[in-house]
Amino acid sequence: MFSKKGNVKYSKVVANIPEGLLDEFDKICEKRYYSRAEGIKEAMREFIKKPSTDNDISEVMDKIPLKEGIGGVVDLIAGLATDPRIQKLREEKRKAKK
Repeated sequence: MFSKKGNVKYSKVVANIPEGLLDEFDKICEKRYYSRAEGIKEAMREFIKKPSTDNDISEVMDKIPLKEGIGGVVDLIAGLATDPRIQKLREEKRKAKK
């Protein structure tokens, strides 16, 4: 769904967010005199402009030497599977699902 205000098109987004996380976010928004929507937009802006971190999968992939052919694909998958940063991301995803 799009709505238009001025020259900017807006999309409506629906997300399931853990209550505790949302409560903390709302407290920060209140301290900054932001609405929840404005806080989310600001968080997205900061996320976009933030430089990549150790948890960035593309950074991990850049460090794995690539070979041609199926052997290269297998090596890439094995490298990703054993990289501690990828394992940390998997663990964080598992915890978030609970």
